[in-house]
Parts: sequence; structure tokens; C-alpha cells
Amino acid sequence: MMSFFITDSMSFFVIILMAGQAVSKEYNDEAGSPVSSSKSFAITKKDSSYKEDPIEYWKSQDTKGCSATISCIRAGGHCVKKGKDCEGIIDPFGCRGKNCKCCIPDIQTTLPPPQCPTCEPCPTCEPCSEAPTTTAPTTMTLEDCPRGCFKVGSECFRSGQNTSNWNDAVEVCSRFQLHLAEPQDLHALSQYLDEHFDDASYWIGAHGTANDNAVWLSGAVIGLDAPWFANWYKSCDDPHWCMYLLANPGCYNNNQCLGCWVCEPGSGTGYPIRTPLCECEPVN
Repeated sequence: MMSFFITDSMSFFVIILMAGQAVSKEYNDEAGSPVSSSKSFAITKKDSSYKEDPIEYWKSQDTKGCSATISCIRAGGHCVKKGKDCEGIIDPFGCRGKNCKCCIPDIQTTLPPPQCPTCEPCPTCEPCSEAPTTTAPTTMTLEDCPRGCFKVGSECFRSGQNTSNWNDAVEVCSRFQLHLAEPQDLHALSQYLDEHFDDASYWIGAHGTANDNAVWLSGAVIGLDAPWFANWYKSCDDPHWCMYLLANPGCYNNNQCLGCWVCEPGSGTGYPIRTPLCECEPVN
């Protein structure tokens, strides 16, 4: 037991304050057990933060030296280090940095179930198990497209990692289990891309054949009498051309919307980098 000679009230207050701090550092839980200030908890998949929001969980992991490309960010992805799990789709080109990759969670946006109306009181209310009949909307909303996709008219699209040739663009879309877009309204899509994205041109799913035909990737033949296609096709002087779409706010005729390029570029420099435009299936 220690005793102190107190010369004034201020000294007594300082001694009491210092003693209280010493106790609080060693005993600060309800049971009176010592608690180390360096105590930490490792985050695992069983942590509640992972179950509540897996995307935010992975964002909190060690990604030092990684930086996401714009295509990874647009797709709703985030960077993870090599060896880390990814519950979704891996885009190995979506992040810059050593041993970095883009993880795009496989999470689909679904509509909430219909709610039974509340009666206060209403003896004729129908049981909650019988959802009220509604008429399907005539226009699409964001919920009509899968996560990471955007809508234009009645179609859903998403952009991928930039490539220098059309065949690589096909491969980028296949990683998302999608295909290059076969848009119905090229004018509306061109103007939407110009208003919402920074890229100037996008690979889409039309290409030429050796017998001077034009076809979509699905195999459907594009007739030369198509109103958006007839005049534009004359500018493609190579039988193995592939189509790209321009993001143009003044896209009111074919020559301002579309372009053609050799599907497989040769060696050398100067080949343009374009963004693959993939087509998503609308959510039913």
C-alpha cells in the first residue's frame, strides 16, 4: 500500500486521475479481465459483414497496388488479389497491377414480391397468399435488366474491356456468358452511349461474309434493303469487315452511326481500341 503527502487539492486531483487511467488500461470489460489494446479479429467468410454485403467485404480486402479499369467499375466489379476467392465472374484484364483481377459478383436484381394490401378493418380482404393481379408495364425500368447492364428501349446492354479487334470483343462478352449486341434501334443506342459513357466507338455483332452478305452473330442475315444498312454497306470495301457503332449525339443517318473495320488486324501499330458492347437478356 502506497501513501502520498498531498500539498494541495490540485495535486490530489492529478493523482486520482492518473490512477483511474492506469486501471482503465488493464481492466475494461464487465468481468474485470485484462484486455490487450492490440487485440484484433481476422475477417473470414463467416463474418457477418460478408453475409450482409459481400461486395463491400471484398472491397475491404488487401488490394494494394491494384486499380480498377473503367470497364470493371461499369460492370459493378472490384479488384481482388490473385488467390482470393471471387463469387462471380473473373475478368483478368479488368484491374491494373501485379496479380490483380476484376471480380464481378454474380448478383441478379429481382423485383420484390407483391405486398398484400392492409385493411383497417376490412372483412372482405383477400388472403395475403393471393397476390393482386397487375398489368405488366409497357416501358422498361432499371430493374428489368440484370445487374451491371443498362437499358435502351426494350433492350439491355453492358460494356466490356476495350479490345483492338472484333474477335477479341466476342471473347470478352463470352466471359460474361453474353454475346456481342444486335441492337434494334442504332440511333437511340448511339445517342445514349454518347450521353452516358466516354468511349467513342463500340464493337457490335454484325460482320460480312465471303459471298458479300451481312449477318449477325446469331446467324440472322441482314438484308441490304434494311433502312439503316443499305447506304452504309457501300462504304465497306473488304469482304471480311466487322461492324462498330459510333457514340454520336448527331446520329441521324447511317453514315454518322456506323463504321466497318477488318475483323482481325494485322501486325503493326495504329489499330483503334474499341469497347465491346454485349447484349443482356432482360429479367422476366
